[in-house]
Amino acid sequence: MPTLTITSPDGRTPPRSVALEPGATVTVGRAPDSGVVLNDSKVSRAHLRLAWRDGACWAEDVGSTFGTLRNGAKLAAPARLAAGDRLRLGA
Repeated sequence: MPTLTITSPDGRTPPRSVALEPGATVTVGRAPDSGVVLNDSKVSRAHLRLAWRDGACWAEDVGSTFGTLRNGAKLAAPARLAAGDRLRLGA
């Protein structure tokens, strides 16, 4: 099963993993009701959505203030994720 591994840029917070179950949608943001809550002032309350479609996981920035990067490039439209892709949001 694919997983999302969350790391902090300073390395002080231990990495954590979230399973991305086929068919599920996971929201990422600062809001307490997000599936993955990130306590970072540069992360929007509703920042990113990870959703299964066509047998793959897709990432979509949902109108965040500071944007989302996928492998260093701005995520301007929903993108099909591949193993090893890196998403960056927040500080």
